[in-house]
Amino acid sequence: MRRKFLILITVVFLFVLKGMSQQQNVSYQASFSKDTIFIGDTLNLLLEASFSNNSILVFPEFKDTITKGLEIYQFSSTDTLTNKKGEKKARKIISLISFEPGVYAISGFPALYVQKDGLADTIYSNQVRLAVLPMPIDTNAIDTVFAGMDGKIIMGLNFAESVKQNFIPDSVKQSMNQQETDALVDQIYGSKRSEILLELVRQLNLPDTIGYIELLEEIIMAPGNVLFIINNSGKAERHVLPQLIKESFIQQKKEVKKGDPLFSYFPIMDIKPPYDEEWSIWEDFKIFLEDYGIYLIIIVLLIAIALIYFIYFKKKKQKEDLPAMPLEPAHIIAFRDLNDLKEKKLWQAGKVKEFHSRLTEILRRYMEQRYGIMALEQTTYEILQSIAKEKILNKQEKAILKEILELADLVKFAKFTPIPDENDRSLRNSYQFVEKTKIVEEITKNEDVDEKQLDETENLKDDGRITKMEEDL
Repeated sequence: MRRKFLILITVVFLFVLKGMSQQQNVSYQASFSKDTIFIGDTLNLLLEASFSNNSILVFPEFKDTITKGLEIYQFSSTDTLTNKKGEKKARKIISLISFEPGVYAISGFPALYVQKDGLADTIYSNQVRLAVLPMPIDTNAIDTVFAGMDGKIIMGLNFAESVKQNFIPDSVKQSMNQQETDALVDQIYGSKRSEILLELVRQLNLPDTIGYIELLEEIIMAPGNVLFIINNSGKAERHVLPQLIKESFIQQKKEVKKGDPLFSYFPIMDIKPPYDEEWSIWEDFKIFLEDYGIYLIIIVLLIAIALIYFIYFKKKKQKEDLPAMPLEPAHIIAFRDLNDLKEKKLWQAGKVKEFHSRLTEILRRYMEQRYGIMALEQTTYEILQSIAKEKILNKQEKAILKEILELADLVKFAKFTPIPDENDRSLRNSYQFVEKTKIVEEITKNEDVDEKQLDETENLKDDGRITKMEEDL
């Protein structure tokens, strides 16, 4: 296990040495054209790089945003120039716009760097910050922070993030979890700790490291927006830079006196609570009528017209659906049609289906004209249900009609072939049904009754057919 860990540390150090070598050959910077904008304002992101002539650097490609809230609306092509020393300088401008207020801190933009020996790695630019304000602020409302003690100024070095971005390759980071990455950063820091501490002591002109070790380690690991003021006695004053800085009066490692201004910034005020107004439904309704009254009137008129039309059309349709009263009594028409069907002798000629279809049609039309039942549009079951509901036939009459209709359904839909007696019985039953259900008063008053029909009825009575059928039933 220890051997594997040593191998991993060795590999990482090799990558670190490679990264340090790359840092000497390439410079990659990012910057915004403005550090503060309002919602809807535009700005440019400038990516610049300097590298050797035999190397290649590829800027990152974006789709429509560089990060959530910062949208891209225009790209520029990458411009590359070579100076007399053989160094290449490349730049790319991306135009941005934002509609979401907030502070955007982007740790670094990746770029692909390929050296002349073919080795490729991902390098990162510096961190950039942008503040997007929701509305114009009161520029008179400015707060200034002053130094509370004499001392030297230094900003947090953010060593851990710098190592992760610039010295640990992406291929290594992707194969490690967060805990392993932090352990690797600690290992690298442990190996460089003495060197980094001595360099800070030298730059700050401190007498020694004995009284400053904890403070110096805090500076090394602190984020880049933390400002430290250090005096010779080992005391320190800390300030966290706000998001909306108006002006900075300091420089890195500059000495300040107590009371000197450090920076000024725009304070962020609390949002005022909403105004609580009494609600009135009548006031809202009046506003609604003023804005949409004409549309409301049009809708009401259209609904009224539709209702009137629907009621009128429905009544008219109901009148049209009622069967027209014939000029002749229904039973006269039925007897005449039955006589015509009998003379055609359809079932004797083998046209059994046509015979039963025509027979039931005559009876259905008779039912419509006689009782007002829509028999032509109903099935046998529906006709019998209508008769039972209206109670217009007695038991015997209903049995005769049911026998005729059901036999016809078997012939038409089940391909049933009745014997000749059954065909003749259906015709005779039809005469009997019409005879039993006809309007008697109309026979006595109508002087133009078809004599042939009366003779046929008398003949049926004389030869005893009707009587026999009644006995059978």
